[in-house]
Amino acid sequence: MSAWLCCPEHVAEIAKHSGACKGRNPHNGESYDLTVEDLAELLAKENVRSLQYRYPDNWEHFFFPEKAEPELKVQSYLVECRNAAKGLPALSAKETIGLSHSYEYQACEHEDFYSSNAYFINSEIRESLYRSITFPGTERPVWDYPHRETSSFLNKENNNA
Repeated sequence: MSAWLCCPEHVAEIAKHSGACKGRNPHNGESYDLTVEDLAELLAKENVRSLQYRYPDNWEHFFFPEKAEPELKVQSYLVECRNAAKGLPALSAKETIGLSHSYEYQACEHEDFYSSNAYFINSEIRESLYRSITFPGTERPVWDYPHRETSSFLNKENNNA
């Protein structure tokens, strides 16, 4: 697989569609309480970790070509992501679902990504965006088969009782 650095606006758009978030990651037990800007930084750090893992010898020169210390380059990128996360979303929920999938692909290269807060929160954001499109407003998904009286299995069970 390959990976690239998501631009600050890409990461920030996902975070802006979430808003501040608080919870606990069921994969690793970590609690989190993040502002939108904190979330953008968290997502950006995971993307950088992925690049560092995938391209250990040249991630810095390939993705951060400007002349500066690696820590300063990454810190500058994180600040840009935090700044881009201010304000309202610019893209639709549908477009942001695509960004979320792309982000996951770019950030998944290191071995513990699928238990990370970034993975869990990004997945939750994407699920929420899907629900907002599929079930707008107060509409809710069907939780139980609505025609139990016509279920041949249930009728057979009731006749055997």
